[in-house]
Amino acid sequence: FTYARRVAGALGYVGLWHFDRLTITPFATQLGQSFGPSHGRSNITPMLKYLTDLEPSGQTSVAESIERYVRARRRPGILIVFSDLLSGEPEEMRAALQLVRSRGWQTTVVQIADPAEIDPVGVFPTGPAGQPLTIELIDLENASRLRVTPNQAALEEYRQAYRAWQTAIEAVCEAEQIPLVTLQTDWPFDTLVLGLLSQRGMVG
Repeated sequence: FTYARRVAGALGYVGLWHFDRLTITPFATQLGQSFGPSHGRSNITPMLKYLTDLEPSGQTSVAESIERYVRARRRPGILIVFSDLLSGEPEEMRAALQLVRSRGWQTTVVQIADPAEIDPVGVFPTGPAGQPLTIELIDLENASRLRVTPNQAALEEYRQAYRAWQTAIEAVCEAEQIPLVTLQTDWPFDTLVLGLLSQRGMVG
């Protein structure tokens, strides 16, 4: 969440500096209170304070939130979606992206990924001689709990499931001709991330 806000702040800064009209809308299962629409450099500090004060809130529905946002607006524009995308299934994203494309929005999906989500090896504690320990995972969005023993077989099954899911997300975006930019939270923000966004034409 912190990393997503930093990227949003960087892109928002560029937009306001160039006098583009900017709206930032957080979402969980519903759309939250927006910042904007605003334009002009005088709104840079209020925009950054707005992002600083934002807090995560409960479960998330990415596809439904995209649809609600687009349907509530008469005129299309540039839409940048920041999310880990770990909500719903790729086919639900496909339906939402088909809608934004059909309505003329220029859309980019920025996926924020924690390295532990991509490959959890080394994340879990181990006992003597490196044997796996039973641990309890807590879902921060709904407080559900799951006890697991992350042995090598379980970790490999997770890797395969994650790769298959990521491939499906990439295929959905490609099919709808919508750029997908994946950023890892351990990447240096000031150099690597801003450089990548510049290559994609998202910052000047």
